[in-house]
Amino acid sequence: MDTTATKVSERPPAGELLGKRRFRTLVLTLCGAAACRAGVRPHAESRARNALGAVFSVAAWGPDSSSLSRAVDRAFATVQQADSGPDDSPPALDSVRKTVALETGLQLEPARAIQGLALDRALITLRGIADSAILSLGGQYLIMAAGARHVGVADPANSLRSLAVITVPPGIWSVSTVSLVEQSDPVLDPRTGKPADLVRAVTVVAGAAAVAGAWSTAFYVVGCDRALALAARAGVGVLCADDRIRWSPELNGRVAVATDSAGSAGTAPAPAPGRARAAAAAARGPRATATRSDSSR
Repeated sequence: MDTTATKVSERPPAGELLGKRRFRTLVLTLCGAAACRAGVRPHAESRARNALGAVFSVAAWGPDSSSLSRAVDRAFATVQQADSGPDDSPPALDSVRKTVALETGLQLEPARAIQGLALDRALITLRGIADSAILSLGGQYLIMAAGARHVGVADPANSLRSLAVITVPPGIWSVSTVSLVEQSDPVLDPRTGKPADLVRAVTVVAGAAAVAGAWSTAFYVVGCDRALALAARAGVGVLCADDRIRWSPELNGRVAVATDSAGSAGTAPAPAPGRARAAAAAARGPRATATRSDSSR
C-alpha cells in the first residue's frame, strides 16, 4: 500500500499574501531589535523571489553591506539550485524522511522537506556574515536571532486573526505551519486519497527547517493526538489545533492563545469567529502581545 503523503494543485496560493504580511512584520521586529543592540541601524538586505512553488524571502542584517549582499546572492543561488534539480537523496533529507516513516508509517512526498532543506542550506551562506536573518518559504520560517521572537499562527477560518503566538528562543529555529490558509496545495491523506482533515492547523518548531517541514506535514495527516504523543521522540515542539488548541511540553511557557479563556496547561479551546478579545492584537502577527500563556498552569 502506498502511504506517501502528497499534495495536489487545485487552488491559488491563498496563503501567499498572509505569508508576506507576517514576513514583513518579523522583519520590522528583528531589524528594530538589532538596531537597539548595536546602538546604530545595521546594514540590511531584503529580497523575494519565486522558488520551489512558493515565494522565497530573505531579510538579513550585518555590519558590512557588500559582504551581506553577496551572502544573500549565494542564499538565492542555493535555493535556485534546489529548484532546478535537487539531489535525488541528500543524506539530511533521507534521514528525516526515514525517521518520519518509522514513527508514523507515512512515506512523505519530498516536496515539503526539500523546501526546508533549501532554507537550511541558504542560511549556511549567511552565517558569519549576517548578525541576524529571517528566511521564509511556503509557510515556513527559519530565524537566526540573538533574542526571542514571536511568530503568529494564522486561524484557517480567518487569516486576519491568529490562533496563537509562539515565542521562539534565541538562536536558530524553524517554525513550520501547515493549514488550509498557509498551504496553496492541500495535503492528501494516503489512507483515503483525500485531503487530510483531522486538524485545522499544525505548527512545528525545530532547530532545522527540513525537520520542521517534514514533521509538520506528517502531523497534519495523522492528527493532533498522535502529533502530541510523537513530539518528544521527534525532538520537536508542536502546536496543534482541531476543536482545541494544544501543544507539547516542549512549548510550555512559550504559547499565548488568542482566546477568552485557556484550559489546563497545554490546552485551550480554539477561538470561534468574533469571540477572541485577544485576536485583534494577535492578528498583527509576530509583534502581537497576547493575553494567555500556559507557563503558570
